[in-house]
Amino acid sequence: RTGIVQPEVAEEELRAYFQRSPHNRRVRFSLLMVREQEQLPEILAALAEGADFEELSMQHSQDSRILERQADMGYHRWGDTMASHAALTERAFSMQIGEISEPMQVADGYFLIKLTDAHPVSFEQERETIQRLVLREKLGRQLLAYYDTLHVRYNVRYEPDGLAGSPEAVVAAYDSGVLTVAQARELLKGQGAGEKVLRRELGRRVLVPLETARLALADDPDLQRELERLRQMQLARRLQDALQAQVPPPNPTALSLFYEEHKLRYTAPAEVEVRRLLARDEAEGTAIVERMRASRDTTELVDRFVNVIYGSGALEGDNPVSRALRAAEGTFHGPFATDNGYIVLQVLRRRPDRLPPLSEIRARVEADWAAAQLQAAVKELAASLRQRRANEIRFSPDAVALALLAASHGE
Repeated sequence: RTGIVQPEVAEEELRAYFQRSPHNRRVRFSLLMVREQEQLPEILAALAEGADFEELSMQHSQDSRILERQADMGYHRWGDTMASHAALTERAFSMQIGEISEPMQVADGYFLIKLTDAHPVSFEQERETIQRLVLREKLGRQLLAYYDTLHVRYNVRYEPDGLAGSPEAVVAAYDSGVLTVAQARELLKGQGAGEKVLRRELGRRVLVPLETARLALADDPDLQRELERLRQMQLARRLQDALQAQVPPPNPTALSLFYEEHKLRYTAPAEVEVRRLLARDEAEGTAIVERMRASRDTTELVDRFVNVIYGSGALEGDNPVSRALRAAEGTFHGPFATDNGYIVLQVLRRRPDRLPPLSEIRARVEADWAAAQLQAAVKELAASLRQRRANEIRFSPDAVALALLAASHGE
């Protein structure tokens, strides 16, 4: 435990981390997906000749999600996408607006991405995430330094052949034992590869237990309480997994009823589509608005505009941008000062509140239905335990339910 303390994080440090992280923006992109690599050359050639990406996607895409909701995937924050397709979002964050990616083999096909917009996110929206990441990094550095001290204490020596030897060959030796190739590979499962990873995992999973025994920490009351807490959380996660496995897939009738009962949840709020241009400064923005309103020498400006959709929150605000978004369709407004510079807007069209049909959002409704079934199963289990074990246990069924739900969210 030497040198490991709860880190302090200054406000300036959080804001600096936020500014250099991908959490400071949302990106909007469109996708095109085909299953066979042989289909790509024709598509890439069409794009090189100036074909419209969205039209090509609807002609060639073989992904049902794209065909159901069109090529436009909307806005995404860093980490939003499910793990199997996370590479697509991560690639989008590295692109420039208007850029089309190289073909990417992800999950069940080959994808092309076109980045259509990037929109800043406020620091306050991501404060908790940034604070958690900064604390994790600082604690991680303290732990690595601690593992280094344990390497010295236990006189760890690494063999030059590394993992290249036979399973019985020694990778590292320390004062009270050795680590074989087979054992090292087991340590590295799911952790990555390389000397740094091996050094970290040897420290974490071999040397720390040795040091715990040397210091007789196994009898420490605080450590025992923490271990018991972790054990209970692990049991809760295992129980949650078992309950999740028992949730049957929804039948069409049940899913339809759930959708009808939760229409408000799935109603898409009003939004307004605009064209947006980022000006170099306020003076250029003012000149551009005047030119666009007068329809004078506007050809060179067309490529600088990008289409953007603002949601109901922006429409309801009481600020210059919100007032502009409520103006007549076709009108130009600005320049408006933002964190990224001055923007000019043209209002294109508005869309009222809309309830998508079940077929369009089936995956989302199915996920919500499954979560509701799990929650019901947790409450039923808690009630059953209370009834069957009333004379043996003293705990709150509500606390059990909360622990299981916390485990399901990784808390």
